[in-house]
Amino acid sequence: MQGKSNYLSLYSDRAGVCKYYKSNSSVFSEIIDVSNIEGSFLQSIFKCKKISDLIQEITSSDDVEYCDHVVEHEKIHYHISFQPIELDGLNLIITIRVAETSKDIDFLKNNFENALKHSNVGLWVWYDMTHDTAWWSDSFFNLLGYTKDEIQPSMKGFLELIHPEQKEGFIERMKIFYSSINQYSGMEKKGVEFKVKTKDGKYIDLLFSSTAIKNENGELINFSGTVVDIGQLKSVEEKLLESESKLHLALDAANMGIWSWDIIQDQIYWSDQVLTIFGLERDGFKGDFETYLNLIPTNEKDFVQNCIQEALQTNKSEFSFEHSIYLSSGSFKLVYCKGKLFRGSNNVPERMTGVIIDISQENDLRVLLGQTKGRYKSVIESMIEGVIILDKNGKVIDHNKAALSIIGYDEFDLIGNDLSFGPGKAINEDFSLFPHNEFPGNRTLNTGLAYKNITLGWVKPNKEIIWLSINSEPVHDENEKLIAVVCSYSDVTERFNSVQALQTKNRQLEDFAHITSHNLRSPISNLSILLDYFEASKDDEERKEYFKNLKHVSNNLLSTIQVLAEALKIQRDFVDDETELDFTETVESVMGLLSGQIKQADIHFEIDFSHCPKIFYSQTYLQSVFINLISNAIKYRSLERTTRIKINTYKSDNGKVVLKISDNGIGIDIQKNQHKIFGLYKTFHANKDSRGVGLFMTKRQIETLGGAIFVESEINVGTTFTIIF
Repeated sequence: MQGKSNYLSLYSDRAGVCKYYKSNSSVFSEIIDVSNIEGSFLQSIFKCKKISDLIQEITSSDDVEYCDHVVEHEKIHYHISFQPIELDGLNLIITIRVAETSKDIDFLKNNFENALKHSNVGLWVWYDMTHDTAWWSDSFFNLLGYTKDEIQPSMKGFLELIHPEQKEGFIERMKIFYSSINQYSGMEKKGVEFKVKTKDGKYIDLLFSSTAIKNENGELINFSGTVVDIGQLKSVEEKLLESESKLHLALDAANMGIWSWDIIQDQIYWSDQVLTIFGLERDGFKGDFETYLNLIPTNEKDFVQNCIQEALQTNKSEFSFEHSIYLSSGSFKLVYCKGKLFRGSNNVPERMTGVIIDISQENDLRVLLGQTKGRYKSVIESMIEGVIILDKNGKVIDHNKAALSIIGYDEFDLIGNDLSFGPGKAINEDFSLFPHNEFPGNRTLNTGLAYKNITLGWVKPNKEIIWLSINSEPVHDENEKLIAVVCSYSDVTERFNSVQALQTKNRQLEDFAHITSHNLRSPISNLSILLDYFEASKDDEERKEYFKNLKHVSNNLLSTIQVLAEALKIQRDFVDDETELDFTETVESVMGLLSGQIKQADIHFEIDFSHCPKIFYSQTYLQSVFINLISNAIKYRSLERTTRIKINTYKSDNGKVVLKISDNGIGIDIQKNQHKIFGLYKTFHANKDSRGVGLFMTKRQIETLGGAIFVESEINVGTTFTIIF
């Protein structure tokens, strides 16, 4: 089966010594030392260990039989035959040829292997069918995930990797191929797909091709071919089939069909879905443009033709229109046609493609929706509450007129804007800005929950302040997914103001109760002290003086009770008793009420009202302020020094009246008690008369009339209260 080739023949004796050799080429110098052949042991003359080992294996046998082997060295395949003889002391002839297969493999390696190294194509040559010896390219090994040391290239080894369910079929295909080789004059390639197991245990899809190679004499030399990883192609094919299936399902579900018009050939393709929409069978529909036009009512036919002609004659690449079609039942359908025009050279129209959608049901729903929307619009427009509808992105998609008029937005358009649009501002009850993300509508968008009766203030563009009560409700689709929010609000300014007035009245009544109990406690205590002095005194003149003081205190107490009773009788905010007051008269009145305590504690006053002698203020509140602060100064005086109370007034730079009351008492630890000085029932000293009400009430009264009170104090030095009216 071998053709002409280069050869080297070695003649050896039974001892394995080469007696002489013959050769017609110097190509064997790569594997043998030609200068040291004759007289040397066969194993020692070869440079290639593979050949040396092979000769050692064959010659070590007692009975050498004829055999052939192929050995690869330095990318060259050598065909080695062993022929036993008995002649002139010789017993073995070893003939070595450069195999023709090696030329093919070298050609593959030199021209393709590097290019295919990282590709999905592998090369193979089955060059020794007798001994099942093959060559695989590096890319072949890479496809399988093996290295050259892990698997021996052979047909048997390759068969072991084929999927068990496909192995028998692969073998049958190869048998058919090999049995028909001699019927072909040249080299024929056959391809078969199968799955092969890789090193990691996974199966990949390969396309196997095989070629029979013959020499110049027509004799079969070997087989070669390729393996191609078609896994990605198979995946794409499967995805295309899946996509096609999904497309058909989608088209069916959407009542949609596809069409394509070859304008040059005047041939139109209509998908099965289009024919279903038209209510026609494919055999009964010619499918050309004229047949399509005949399905359209006469009064719409010109419109459709004009739409198509406009697309052909202008630079528009896309077009769409709606029209009716006749059905064989005598009824009509409404369809939507959308297409795209493709032009060739010289801008000549060549084809159109597009879709036809059955929109009959949608059109019926559109009419019904229009009627429903009209009724819905009538309902919300008749409401006195404002109604705003937000989409899932917080944009206004609808509202009624009341929604604009209530907030003063008659000249604005809210559609497409969010709730922060416009010059209006939302405020809290303390007049601070209401956070945009806390709007009930926005909160519902964020949480999906409904919010009821949220009250907030609104400053209209004209600066008028109104108060709104707002509700927000989520709107869900059939899958419970939030798709919109409905906000409704009404103007509750009158009710809000009434509630605020009631709260103020309750607060003032509470203040009145505190004033009554606290302001009367000091004068009554003063009466008790004077009575003790009166009873203890034995001197008639002294008793007369005490009696005079008792009468004075009782008169002032009666006056205070009358003022409180009058305030209660008015049953309105104490602000109503504002009048011009003289600081000196007010302080003297208070000092009269507290005369017993003042005398007992030996209090010294320094009073200066020269810079601001009068004030327009509530008599009840001003008297209460003096009673609380002076009685506090007496109560918390220092027993280590004479108590001095300084009282003075003046006007600040911005014209406000300022009152200062200072003492040299035991003081307050400001750092420790700053946060509770004006707290209700908060006390700072172990005084049995402390109630923690006076300073709380004083601060509340002052702030009610728009003022402020501040305190400075140092332990064992004294305290100063500054009041800005």
